[in-house]
Order: sequence, then structure tokens, then C-alpha cells
Amino acid sequence: MSAADEVLRSSPIAVDRLVDAEGRLRRELPGPDGEGAVFSARQAAAIERQGETLVSAGAGAGKTSVLVERYLRLLEGDDTLSTSAVLAITFTDKAAAEMRERVRLRLEALVGGDVELPERWRLEDAWIGTFHGIAQRLLRRYALAAGVDPDAEVADESRARELRHLAFERALTAWLDDPLRARGGVAPEGPPDALPADAGAALGLAAAVGLDALRDETLGLLALRRTQGRDPAMTGGRALPAPPDVDVAVRAALRALVAAAEPAAAEARAVFDEGRPTEAGQRALDLVLDAVSNVLGDVGDPEAPAAALPAAEVLAGWTMPTRSPKVGKGPAVGALRDAIAAATELARAVEVLPGAERDLRLREALLVATSRAYRRLKRDRAVMDFDDLLLALLALLERRPDVQARLRARFRQVLVDEYQDTNPVQLALVERLSAPEARFQVGDRLQAIYGFRHATVAGFDDAARRADERDGRLLLDETFRCPTDVLALANRLGDPAHDGYQPLVGGHGRTPQDTREAPAVEVHVLAEDPRPAATRSAEPDEAAEDEVAPGEPEYVAGLVAELVAAGRAAGDVAVLVRRTAPVAALERALLERGIDAVPVVASPLLRTLEAQELEAWLRAVANPLDDVALLGALRLPTAGVDADGLVPLAAEHREALTRAREARTPAPSLWDTLRATGAVGHVPVHVVPDDARDELDLQTMALVRHRGLARRAGPAALLADLRANEAYRSAILARPGGPRRWAVVEAFVAWVEDQEAAGDDLAGVLARIAADRDGPDAPVLTDGDAVRITTVHRSKGLEWPVVVLCDLGSPINASRAGILLDADPDSTLVGLRTSAAGEPVRLWDYDALAAAADRAQAQEERRLVHVAVTRAKERLLLCGAWPRACEGSGAERVVLDRLDETRALPGVPDEHDLAPRTAPLRWVLPLAVPVGAWPGVGAEGTFEVRDPTGRIPVPAGVRVVVADPAAAPVTVGEAPAPVPTAEPAGHAWDPDQAGHAPEPPPALPLPDPVSYSALAERLGLEHDPGDVRHERPAADEERTDDDPAGLPATPPPTLFTTAALDARTRGVAVHGLLEARLGGPAPPAATGRPATGDDVRAVLAEEAPGLGDLDAHDAEALLAMAARLEATAVARRALALPAGGRHVERPFLFDVGAGRPLVQGVVDLWLDDGEGRTTIADWKTNRLGGRAPRAIVERHYALQRDVYALAALLAGAERVDVVFVFAEAPDDPTVEWFTAADADDLRDRVAAEIDRAGRAGARP
Repeated sequence: MSAADEVLRSSPIAVDRLVDAEGRLRRELPGPDGEGAVFSARQAAAIERQGETLVSAGAGAGKTSVLVERYLRLLEGDDTLSTSAVLAITFTDKAAAEMRERVRLRLEALVGGDVELPERWRLEDAWIGTFHGIAQRLLRRYALAAGVDPDAEVADESRARELRHLAFERALTAWLDDPLRARGGVAPEGPPDALPADAGAALGLAAAVGLDALRDETLGLLALRRTQGRDPAMTGGRALPAPPDVDVAVRAALRALVAAAEPAAAEARAVFDEGRPTEAGQRALDLVLDAVSNVLGDVGDPEAPAAALPAAEVLAGWTMPTRSPKVGKGPAVGALRDAIAAATELARAVEVLPGAERDLRLREALLVATSRAYRRLKRDRAVMDFDDLLLALLALLERRPDVQARLRARFRQVLVDEYQDTNPVQLALVERLSAPEARFQVGDRLQAIYGFRHATVAGFDDAARRADERDGRLLLDETFRCPTDVLALANRLGDPAHDGYQPLVGGHGRTPQDTREAPAVEVHVLAEDPRPAATRSAEPDEAAEDEVAPGEPEYVAGLVAELVAAGRAAGDVAVLVRRTAPVAALERALLERGIDAVPVVASPLLRTLEAQELEAWLRAVANPLDDVALLGALRLPTAGVDADGLVPLAAEHREALTRAREARTPAPSLWDTLRATGAVGHVPVHVVPDDARDELDLQTMALVRHRGLARRAGPAALLADLRANEAYRSAILARPGGPRRWAVVEAFVAWVEDQEAAGDDLAGVLARIAADRDGPDAPVLTDGDAVRITTVHRSKGLEWPVVVLCDLGSPINASRAGILLDADPDSTLVGLRTSAAGEPVRLWDYDALAAAADRAQAQEERRLVHVAVTRAKERLLLCGAWPRACEGSGAERVVLDRLDETRALPGVPDEHDLAPRTAPLRWVLPLAVPVGAWPGVGAEGTFEVRDPTGRIPVPAGVRVVVADPAAAPVTVGEAPAPVPTAEPAGHAWDPDQAGHAPEPPPALPLPDPVSYSALAERLGLEHDPGDVRHERPAADEERTDDDPAGLPATPPPTLFTTAALDARTRGVAVHGLLEARLGGPAPPAATGRPATGDDVRAVLAEEAPGLGDLDAHDAEALLAMAARLEATAVARRALALPAGGRHVERPFLFDVGAGRPLVQGVVDLWLDDGEGRTTIADWKTNRLGGRAPRAIVERHYALQRDVYALAALLAGAERVDVVFVFAEAPDDPTVEWFTAADADDLRDRVAAEIDRAGRAGARP
């Protein structure tokens, strides 16, 4: 550049600060020697590129630096361009703030502190933000034209979710009364009776689907359609696609039958004549010939005007042989078999079409009604949700071409980050706000992982195609984050698993900053027993998390402990999971190792301990006669009330209950007892110590004061008073993770303030808590030196020195809704799942849409693995469970000390998508290490992994460990040794103490209150032989051609034999049936009407909504099991009692004293027999395995018996009979009775078990 040119430039930035002597773009200011880091050639090309550009930026390729520099160079290179003319759109507010700050720092560094920035560079005017933030800013400027309130509040997601649920409830009420009126009084096109106005059709649909499933599916459709720009409340005509004409499918099925018939007959005769005649072969031939005869005789001309399929019942009778006899193995016979099966399914669908079309229109009416109700609620409250911002702006631009032209002229350059995560509405906004030549789009197809938010990678693919046509697609594939070993593994996994995979290059060879003697990449495989777990509980009243591989949380904690012992700071380590189910178990396992851990995941605020404590206080203020709430309020850490005060109070309350019962007067509440013990002249039987009495008095006075305050102030004032209590604040901060817990308190108080501002009083807030405990998320604080536990979705854009990716052995949860639409907003595909005669029927495009959804989810799962792998800066550890190999079958089945190689899945995408629910480890491990080379159980090896793309020339060393999850994780070295854990100074572990492990850390405290289930889990009391399923024959038991068993046969349904339900779900269904049959003032069981399959489905729709259609055999097995229990003497006695003496699913809560946790639980059946006698019945649905019921109870359920008995005695019973009834032996109940004289012994036994459980803890 000449001196004259330099003078003409208005930029205050010296040219030598931007480029070096060789013309390369600088990343940093030059040092004293004139040198400095520069952008790579590809980065520089992206920064300086003119015209429409799509930058495919791999993980760790420096895309944020490129975006910042691109923004700066646009301003620096064009004197007419200002910050108000450049639109930069990011995916999150955090990314927007980071970009704004980096632009500011870069500008200040380049200009220098003594030079004032030009006016056009003012960052106060910069348009840097998220889609929603930009839309909100524009709508404020064009509020009148857009028809929106410029001062409307933008509701956060929890508030919006609450309004959507309320909208559904209101819409549902109107819809059940009159679907047509609920829709707005206008029916979409179609037959006049397609949308009936009577309540019966809507009620029938709601009963068949279940209210929860109907709500979830309706709100899911609403979210999908709004992100597609198809708001049902604003869409003219149909809000859902019209179903396709079934005539085309019928004719195609008829053609397939006719075409397959004669070839199948010819092939079957030829195969039979060539082989040795057998009875099985002759029967198979007869089946084929009969089916062909039926086709030729009953199937008419497919081209006839009134062509129709035979009835489904007729087609179902056209039995074909299985593939076991040779006659049934040929391709022609197989084609006929498939044609008959397809025709049968289609015929079943045709029979239900009239009702299905009506149901589709009813669903569409409910969807429109819900959308309309949602709009009204938002308008009444002057709020908008995030989608409203985008939809309102898009509608404005579509309606006002002049506004669109003005904004296009204003935004001369548009930069969009994370382009692969956009949805159809966001894509449309980009197109309308910018000319193609002004767009600079950055993204990575391999990081498209937000399909659950209806983001679609299709927009990125379309932009890539357009950019390719203009040579505007640039690659940033050089990563500066990961070591080369990690990149080699990423390419090894990614190249076969993704079509058009963009390999990563670069990487670094820096040595990990720890003393761990292992390669940078490790794969830890937990060899699990594939047989049913004998210790897995099947009790429906024992809450369990979503299944996590046994021992994996403890194993991962052991790996982290090794890393910490090798010099790693806990904050250097991130544990990533694909789902939230393992998070709690991982946190517990790490804390038990003495390692602080922070779950960086969304968790419900209202389910946290601190929120539930404050809720109990508010409930006691509202109603001090609620004994459970009052007990929780007394324990609130404001006055220091502990067991010294609560135990005597509970004992005194029992005395008061006994006196009332003897005097036949109304039973006092705990509040009455509390007030009486403080009254002048009262002589207590159980004396409360003076200090404890003072604490109780203070707490009682505070409660009374708050009851007075509640008459003139709302719940927010009550909580503000508690928050200002220094004793309460100190007690919360003194708990483990105190600052995080206090943040939860602050968040709960803020949430209650919001509810009060929205119009809720104390009763309204308490009702809202009960209705939506999964509503707002608790705050997440990540300060401090702690291991981060987070999902892969939340890890995007972040990096850590060490990444542990676990839970890779868990399958994908891919349940599908009853109604499906295409992700493409312009698609007319629609699918509906219904049932006929107890059999599932999938209509129209359901199978195609479900297959597409499965394929998309499988692809996204592979991208999740890629994202997780590329978060690692120094070390990467993969972990997951894999079944062991077995030999034999049934009782002779033997587990081997090697992995089951048949479970391996190829990494080729097409083959992958055939098994979309398969655990990721099934394809990751075979790609990393050849199947035949895997170590045996308890062994390990180091293997070379080569990059198939050749971009990483040096092979990576990968350590593979196959471990028994029951054993501690092995350490690196010649011989395994105990893993030392953090200990107090002066008590360091000495490895020379042969055979002695270090003192284990103390167990985590039991939850308070604690349930019987938690105690039993700690003590290892749960015992169930496992689920009985239809076992596949072993490989060496394959049936021969002569085996008649190879012919079709339907196994009869038997008790405990369910094809699709595990033991726990089976137990949930049976308990739910009994609750419905025995509960209420007019129990259905008393009428003599037996339970039906519909009753079973209604229970499962409530208890297991994601289960899908119920197999008819399963329904019969569940009904048989429930009928056995319903016919028992204790159930008949329950029906003979009035409703006031019969309690189904009754909760209890009591204190055993000495500062131990309270004990809580739920009893299946509680009968007040009169005269102080109580009977408690517990239903057992697990197998006996040939053992006597009493033996099982004595060995595994003695604690449960004691807990139930003590609960009844403390509630005032003089005698209690505890009855255990097993469904497998309903005529052999186990009964034991107790009297009030046994209460002290029972309390001591339960207390001893609580103490033992506290010591047993889940120690490593």
C-alpha cells in the first residue's frame, strides 16, 4: 500500500497490525521481534471471502475467531459500513455476549488505547444476538406494523410450558363438549360428519389414547407446527395434512398378491419334489397351495373400478409356513408370505379407516383449540414466547415487502453461526433479511444434535448445495483443540458412520499434564451378564431410575479417582452422558470417592430438597392441620429444631391419639398436640428438653406469625422473611455444596414471586407446585474445582482437558407418538397409530414417517458421539457396557469370559439405521478395535487405530480394558492395586502395606425422609429372579426341516409371561389395576364386572405412557395376575368395608428417633377393621422360583413388614396384621400380627436397619 493510500484510509488501525510482511492475516499483535501468530490459509480465505459463503467448520477449528475477524475486517475494509449495518446471529445469548466482547477486545488491541474508535464502530449500535433477541429488537421498532405489544414480556420456557399446559386443559374442556365449536366453529373441508359435534366421539378418543398421552402429543404437534411456520391458530384450512387416498395402496397390495401367487406354488412344488418327503414338508406345501388357491379365488382384478381387499379376518387365515422347512425358504414363497402379511395389515387398516379419519379430524380440532387458547392466554397476560417473536417477525416480512426491502438494505452483511441448528422459521428469516451475496454462514453438519428442538440439518445441506454452485463453500478442518490420537479415533469412527464425512486434520502432540501411564485414548468396556439380573427389583412401589448399567457409575468414579491421584484437578475432568438418567448415580458415586461433582444439567427446581422444605413451610402456613406438612415445617432449619424436640413431640402425639381413641373423641392433629404441650398447666407424658422446647416454641411462633402475615401478604413475602433469617441462611450454606443450595433457595423465591405477580395467592402457588413439579429448572452453578457432569448437548462449544464419555452401552429411547408428521413443513405426509380388536394398526404414512424418524435419530446419535469425542483437549476415555458371550440355553446357559461378538454392529450408515435403538458402543468398539482382537474379561490391551482418511498419518494408540463391573477399575501398570482416595493430612495411604486398602470414605447420608425402597437398596434386600421372556433357541438348537415345531404356532398366554413388558412394568400394571378396582366409594370389583384389556391399557397409559401398544397376550397375563389377587380373602374383606375404612395406596411418614431420617412409604391396602385393629396388605408380583412365600418374606421382606407394622401402630392401631400375598400363590398368604406392646421392639429393629443402611451406603 502506498503512502497516499494509507493517508486516504479512515481506519485508525495500522496495516502492519493486520497483516505481516508476507501478507498473512495476523491472529495476534506482533511482538518485539515483529512476529506473531497468523491465521491459517483456510481461515484467512474464509475471513476475506466475498459473496455468499458457507464455512464448514470442524470442531476446534477456530470458527469463533474467524467470525470475529470477519466482522472486524468488514468494518475495517469498508469506510461506508457501520456496526448497525452488520447483522451477526448466534445460537445462544452466551455466544452472542462472547462474540461482542471478543470484537471489542480485538478492536481495542488493534487501535491502541490512545486512539478513539470511529463513530461507525460503536458496539452499542451493533446487531449481535440470537434469532430471538434480534427478532425482539426489530419487533419493538415495527410494533405497530407487526401488530404486537412493544412492551410485552418474553416468557421463559418454564412459564411458556405452564401456559401451554393450561391452554390444553381449557381447550380439552371445550373440545370434549363440542369439538367443532372448540375449533372455532369452522370445520375443515371434508364430509359433513367427519367432525361430529357430539361429546361422545371426543370422549372416546380421549379414553382410548389417555389424557396424558393426548396432551403430550397435542403439545408436541403444536411445537412442531410453530417451528415450521404453521401456527395452527393462524392457518387457514387444515392444520394437519389430509390422509392419503387408500385406493392406491389397496390396488398395489392386490397386484402384489396376484403376482406372487403362481411363482410361489411352482417353487414350493419343485422344492418338495427335489427333497426327501417329510410330514413337515408336506404340511408346508399344503399351506402354500392353500394360500395360492385363496389368492386366485378371492382376490379380484386389481384394475377393476371397485377393487377391494378381502376382510382382514379372511387374510389372517391364509397361513403360510415359516422359513424353517425348506419349502418355506425360497424367495417366491417369501414374496407371497410378505404380500399376504402386508395385505392383512392394510385390510385391518381399511376396516378402521372411517373411525381413524374421524379421530384425525378430532385431533386436528383439539390442536387448533389448544393453539387458540394459548394465544388468548398470552394476550391476556401480555406475554410472548420465543416462537412468537420469530413468527411475528416472519409474518411482518411476508405481509410487508417494503419493510423486508428496508431491512435487507440496512443489513448489508449477515453472519450466521451454528447454521446446522436452524429450524424452518429461522431459515426463512435469514432469507428474507439478507440478499444471498450478503450471507456468511458458519456451521458443522457433524454437530447437528438438536433434532428434539425441531432443528433440521436440511437448511445447512441446501446452503451447502447453493454455495457449491458458486464456489462459496469453504472448509475449516484443522482443529487446534484435540491431540492427534483423539483426531485419529474421531476420523476412524466418523468416516464409515457418516455420509460425506469431513475428516479433521491438525491436532497437537502435547503430553497430558498428569502422571497417568496410559495413551491419550482409552476404551473401557464393562462386561455385563446378559441373563436376567437376580437382584433387580420388580416391585412397582419401589421407584427406580431409568436403567443404568450396573456398576458403571462406580467404575467411572474409580477412573476419575485415578486421574485425580495422577495429578489432575477435578475441574479438568468432564463426564459426558447422552441422557440425564445416569447423572444422579454418577454424582453419588463421585461424592463417595471424595470428589466434588457438579451436575451441569437441567433438573426440576420444585424437586430439589430446599424447594421441598420451603414448600412444606408454605403448606403448614396454609393448613397447620396437615401433619406431614407441619412436620416438614418444624424441621426447616430456622430455629434449629432437631430430633431432641421432634421425637418427644411424636411420642406425645401418639399418647394423645390413644387417649382420643379410648375416649371415642375426634383424633387430634399434630398441631393440636404441639399447641397443647406448650400450654400452661399441661403435664406431658414425654418431656421435651428445655433447649428443644425453646426451639419448638420459636418455630411455632414463627409459623403463627406467618399465618397472620399470610392474611395480608402473599407467599413471596413469607419467603422473603425466611430468606432474611440468618440462622436459615447459615444452615443452608453449611450443607455440602452450600452456595449451590442457596442459589436454589433464591431461584425458588424468585419463582414464587413470578407466580404471585401473575395473580396466584398462597393456595394458587401450592396448587401450581403440585400440578407441575417438573416445571422450572433449578439453577446450575459451575464455579469451583469440581468434576462437571453434563449431557453431550450441553457440552457443545465447550472443551476440557479430560473427557469421560460414558453410558455408551445404553440403547436409544426412540418411542414414537400416536400421530406423526414429516419434519419438512411442505410435506403432506401424515401417519396415525390406532388399534382394532386389541391389535395395533398403523395407518397411512405412519411406517414411513416412523422409519424416517428412526433414521434421523440414529444419525443424530452418531453425531452426538462425534461432538463428545471432540471436546477432549488432552485425554479421552470412553465407557459402556457390553453383554458377555454365552453357551447353551435355559438352565444350562453358561456365561463366558469374553464379550459377545455377535452384538457388534457395522458402522456403515445404511446398516446402522436398520437398528436405530442400538447402543452406540455396538458400533464404536468394532470400529476402534477389530472384533477378533478384543481382550477377554479382566484383561486389557493397547491397539493401533489408523485414520482411514489418511489425514492423520500417525496411528493412535488406544488402550482397551474389558472389566467386570463388579470389580474395582484396574489401574495402569503390571498389577492392579487399590485406588487411593483423598484423605485428611497425616493419613495418606501407604502402598507398602501389603493387602491393605486405604480407609474407605464415609458413605453418603441417607435421604431424609427415607423410603423402605431406599433402605432395601442400600441393604441389598431386593430379590427378583428376573423377567421371563420367550427365549430364542440357541444357535445349536436350530430346527430342522423335519421339525413340526418349525410350523406356525401361537404360544398361549401364561401368568408371568409377557412379551413386551419387563417385570417392573408388569408389576406397575397389576398394582394400578388393583388400585382402580378396589379404590373409591363404589369400587368396580364390587360390581362383579371383570377387568378388561381396556382397563389394563388405561393403567399403562398413565403409568408407562411411552410403552406403546400392548400385546394381547400381555394384556391377558396381566388380567389373570390381577384377578388372582382380587379373588383373595383380604381383597374380598376390603370390598366389604365402607370407603372410610378401606384405603388404597395410603402414604405414611414416621420418626424412629435419635436424629435418624424420617421413614416414608405407601401401603398397597390399609384396612381399618374397627376396635383399633388394622390390616395391611402388600401385593407381590415377582416369581417364587419354587420357594415358599414365607421363606421369601423372612429373608427379603422382614424390614418391609416391620416398617408397615410400625407405621400402623404409630398411627394409633392397637393391633396390626401385615399380609403379603404373592400372585403366584394367592391362596398361601404370609400373615404376621403385632400389638402396641411390640412398637418399641419394632422401632429398635427399624432404627438398627437404618443405621446399617447408613453405614453400608454405596461405598466403593
